[in-house]
This record gives sequence, C-alpha cells and structure tokens, in this order.
Amino acid sequence: MSAAAIGPTEKRRRLPPEERRAQLLEIAIDVFADRGLGAARHAEIAERAGVAVSTVFAYFETREALVDAVLDEVADFFLQAAGRVHGQDKGCVEILREVGDALVDFLHTHRSHAIVWLEWGSAVREDVWPLYRDFTERIVAITKRTLERGQQEGCVAPDADIESLARLFASSSQSIARLQLSEVDPETVARFQETVLRAIVREDGPV
Repeated sequence: MSAAAIGPTEKRRRLPPEERRAQLLEIAIDVFADRGLGAARHAEIAERAGVAVSTVFAYFETREALVDAVLDEVADFFLQAAGRVHGQDKGCVEILREVGDALVDFLHTHRSHAIVWLEWGSAVREDVWPLYRDFTERIVAITKRTLERGQQEGCVAPDADIESLARLFASSSQSIARLQLSEVDPETVARFQETVLRAIVREDGPV
C-alpha cells in the first residue's frame, strides 16, 4: 500500500477539496491494483483514507466516474513519463533503452500504477477499452517521433514502417513489465529488451 493511506492523526485533518481528491485518487489506484478493475469499490477507498463512504462519492459520484478517474490518472502518469524520456536530447537507441529501463523501475517505484496499467491493457471491455486505445495511440505518436529521429540518425531504416515499429515497441512495453512482475531474472528481461530493440533498429546501424 502506498503512503496515500493515512493514519489516525491525519484522519482528523480537514484537507482542501483538491488535496482530498488527489489523496483519494492515489488510494483508489492502490485499491484497484489490489482488487482489480472490476472489484474495487468506494467503501474500501473510504476505509483506507479514514473518511466516510459518502466523502468518496462526493468526489466520484458513480463507479464509472471512479474507474475513469483512476484510468485517466494512470494514463497521465505514463504519458508524462514517456514525454520526459522521449523528450531528452539523446540518440534514438539510448532513448528506447531508457524507456525499457523505466518500465522495470516503475514496478518498484509505482507498482500500483503499473499493475492497473497491465490489467487495463488486457481488459477488452466496452467500458475501458476505448480509453486504453486512445492512451495507446498517444504513446505510439510519442514513439513515432523518436523513431523518425532515428531515421535521421541512421539507426532506423529509411524505408521502415515507422508506425508499425512504434506499435511493436509500445506492445513490447507491457511484455517487459509482465516479465518483471513475474520476477524472472534480470538477464532474461534485458535479453528481451535487446531483442525488441534489434527488431526495430538496423543491424548495421549504431546500437
């Protein structure tokens, strides 16, 4: 459980609405990671936060609103992280490697976000799949810009299908996270990352 769950002393402290919503949302991500997208409820969020169930409903009026808020928060977290890594003034290959390394790190530093993201990616249901599809398209667009830079650097073939390569890399991200979550040895994760990278960059290009 994250530090968002509060103790008895904090329960008595009245938070401004914006801070309370952020706190409840962080706790909600923990609950969704523990219970799953289909089982998390307002009541457990309230219990962990030390507030009345009605308080959680005041910020997230329905379960659908709660799910959307959690998924939006998880999407924003990964989109911001992707923007930071891909926005660096570094070569394409180095950036792609750092994306993989960041995913491995997130299982330690933001485990609940990563678990919700992994379940979300496999939950092909009408209520959550369109949100995941839109999130993926934004990740693909960010990755495409890096691969286009890679073409200019000579590490990505000039006639490569950049969009397909971006989708390949985006889909491999969940595989990297799942390997890490399965606690396979780090060498296996590293080999997988390198195999994906070799499928994207030119064999005779700088790696």
